[in-house]
Amino acid sequence: MADESRYPSVFQKIHGQSHFISRFSANMHARNCNVIGGAYANGGVHAALRPSHQAIGSAPPLCSVSPVFVQAPSDKGFSGFVIDFLMGGVSAAVSKTAAAPIERAKLLVQNQDEMIKAGRLSEPYKGITDCFTRTIKDGVISLWRC
Repeated sequence: MADESRYPSVFQKIHGQSHFISRFSANMHARNCNVIGGAYANGGVHAALRPSHQAIGSAPPLCSVSPVFVQAPSDKGFSGFVIDFLMGGVSAAVSKTAAAPIERAKLLVQNQDEMIKAGRLSEPYKGITDCFTRTIKDGVISLWRC
């Protein structure tokens, strides 16, 4: 890993930024004994791959699995925030636009009894496809009407 010295690990980023974390950082190092060169190694994989037929009291075998290093994500800055914010808005608009016709047909089928009583519907829908076809006859835009 040539980039290890260039990017700090998560622990290196949060170490010293919070009084609570800095008070317990020694305990965190003791608990995470797989800290290698400032980055965390995946100790769970090492423990899971140990042979279960190991004799009691013998030395633990060397693990053949290489450690997994995880680096902290780099800060995106204001432009990264704006891009993420806009992409979230676009995805919400697209999903709501795609789901609106299905939701409209569902509400029409659910409220068809009241619409018949009010005189807005001449006969009940025979199913969801009948509801879609009758709604589209009023115009495709009517699928997105409130």
